[in-house]
Amino acid sequence: MKLIYLFLSLILIQNCTQLNSIPFLDSIIETDQEKKSKENQRLFLVAGLALSNSRPSVSNLGAGRIATCDGTGGKPKSEKNLVSLTVGGSVYTAGIAQVTSTNQDAFLYKTTNNNLDFCYYYDNSAADTRGDLLVSQDSFLYVAFSTDGGNASFQASTDAMQKSYGTGGGPRVTYLAKMDLSGNILRSTFIGARLDDGKVNTLTPKTLTTSNGNIIFEGNSAYDGGKASDSIDPGNVCASGSTRRIEFNSDLRKISTSCY
Repeated sequence: MKLIYLFLSLILIQNCTQLNSIPFLDSIIETDQEKKSKENQRLFLVAGLALSNSRPSVSNLGAGRIATCDGTGGKPKSEKNLVSLTVGGSVYTAGIAQVTSTNQDAFLYKTTNNNLDFCYYYDNSAADTRGDLLVSQDSFLYVAFSTDGGNASFQASTDAMQKSYGTGGGPRVTYLAKMDLSGNILRSTFIGARLDDGKVNTLTPKTLTTSNGNIIFEGNSAYDGGKASDSIDPGNVCASGSTRRIEFNSDLRKISTSCY
C-alpha cells in the first residue's frame, strides 16, 4: 500500500511540473505582467501630457526668445500688468503671462494696425518672471524684466555689470535687456542687490528712461552691502528701502550709480 501511495505521489508531482510548463499558462502570466506595464506607461504618458499642456513648449528660438506665445490669437495666456510703447507706428507690449495656476512668464509682443507681428515668451522656468518696463532709443528697445529666483532662460552678456542672478535664490531682481525691433536680445545684465555674505537681495524695476543717449534705470533696493565681487557699487552701502539709480550707455555698460 505504501508503495502505491509513493507511486501516485510521484505521478502527481510530475504532472504538476508539466502543468507549470504548459505554454498557455506562461502566456496568461505574461499577459498579466504586460497589462501592469502598459498601465504604468499610460499613467506616465498622461502625466507627461498634462505637464506639457500646462507650459509653453520650448522651441529655443535664440536671442533670448524661448517660445512663441500660445494663448488666444497668438498672444500670451492670461496676459496682465501690461506696459506698452509705440515705436515707428507699431506698438510693443510687455507684461505677465499666467501660463499655469502657479507660474508666470514674461513676454513681449508687437502689433501694427492691430495685427500681431510677433509674440515671444522670454522664460520657461519655475521662477515667476515679468515684463515690467519699456523704453526705446535709436531703433532699439530696452526692456526691464524681473525674476523671482534664478533661471536658465535669462542669460546676461559675458561682460555684463552682473553676469548672473547670484546665489541664495528667492529674492526678486531685475534683468535689463537691449533688443532689436524684432524682439531679439542683443545685450543684457542682471541688476540685483547683494548681502554682506555675497548672496542675492531684492532690487525691482521702478523707472526706465533715456537721457543724452544713455539709459537711466531706477529700482527699489533692499539692503546692499557693497561687499560682493559683483556688487553694483563696490565698497558702498545702499540702505533697505532706497532707490538705486544706474546710468548705462546704449550697450548697457555701467557709467555711474548712486543710491538715495
